[in-house]
Amino acid sequence: MIRLKILVVDDDPDVRRVIRHGFCGEYEVFEAADGRSGVEIVKEHGPALIFLDMELPDVNGIQVLASMLEIDSQSVVVMLTGNEDLKIIQRALDMGAVQYVTKPFDLGYLQGMVRDKLGHGGDRTGRPWRVGD
Repeated sequence: MIRLKILVVDDDPDVRRVIRHGFCGEYEVFEAADGRSGVEIVKEHGPALIFLDMELPDVNGIQVLASMLEIDSQSVVVMLTGNEDLKIIQRALDMGAVQYVTKPFDLGYLQGMVRDKLGHGGDRTGRPWRVGD
């Protein structure tokens, strides 16, 4: 059985570590500390789900989101934010992110959300569903 891939793009190594440990048993987990590295991982590995920080050191999360969805419009992107700026959050959702999660987050909540997004309702190719499909 092929394991689905998850990418965590966040400049905080503790966030990446917590998510990696929470998902590595069931999914293949990739990490990136900045937006450019995250985009490269999307090009190379095509993760089914991406956790994307809205505030990255090299480029903002909105720009990274646009680049990632241009590469693979079927990726399920969940924005991570420590800032509850509703205009930016709404912009990310309008662009194609399926959800946002505020930091600090509950790992159990993330695990349930990922099971819901990736564990059910995929099409015959195994791709996860997206809002609007």
